[in-house]
Amino acid sequence: MRTALFASLAALLLPLAGAHARLGETTAELEARYGPGKVDDKPSVMVTLLPGAQGIRFEPPSGKVNVVIFQGKSVCERVVLENKNTRKADTETLLKAYAGDSHWTYREKEKRWHRNDGKEVAYFYNADWFVVTDTEYAKACEKEKEKAAKEKDKGPGTSSLKGF
Repeated sequence: MRTALFASLAALLLPLAGAHARLGETTAELEARYGPGKVDDKPSVMVTLLPGAQGIRFEPPSGKVNVVIFQGKSVCERVVLENKNTRKADTETLLKAYAGDSHWTYREKEKRWHRNDGKEVAYFYNADWFVVTDTEYAKACEKEKEKAAKEKDKGPGTSSLKGF
């Protein structure tokens, strides 16, 4: 019984190791890994699409992966981890796969992992969306949000109906 349970868990976890994109991959590389994706220009409220960016959703047998492509490369990836029983192991698997030649440090205050080479940040959005983002893309998104907030704060401006 215990062996069967272990084998079942291993069978679920192993495909997940390949069920994520890698930052920097092209659309062609992603499609070679997962098959055709579906364009998703509104991937979710947690992903900012800068002008020129495109969201693509993949649904390989081992899970769901949403990717943001910017300047021809993946810059943000969300992997849906629906199985709460394997979340810790799945998170460790994903962090290892995304580490490259670096390693991750978890910052409790931010509730985020930072790659020590500064290239990527990872976090959970909602309970089951594991997100990895290129830090340069994330900085550009923050600037875009700040710009939009300033525009919103300007208000309606001066009326062109003087003397009305």
